[in-house]
Amino acid sequence: MKEKTVKMKNLHIVSIFVILLINCSYFTTKSNTNKMNMSSLINQGNAYWGKRVDPKSAKLAVLFYKKAFELNQTDLNLAASLSKAYYFQAYYVESDLTKRDT
Repeated sequence: MKEKTVKMKNLHIVSIFVILLINCSYFTTKSNTNKMNMSSLINQGNAYWGKRVDPKSAKLAVLFYKKAFELNQTDLNLAASLSKAYYFQAYYVESDLTKRDT
């Protein structure tokens, strides 16, 4: 009877350890994936920002910067890039030619 109790106790300890190990590795993987996605989104935003002469590219730059900013709202460089892209879009990407700033 005592032997059965010890086996059950050991089984519970091993089960808890395995569950914790799996959960901890999942959070690390998710965090790394978010960092990789954020870097990819910033790179795509930068590529479109470089082509901002085309209004579609300026709008896409805002889109990619915005998505990256949703993943990490503490990155000041990203916030500055998003702000510049919004400013550019508001003042230079205008459908009405009489309102377009030069």
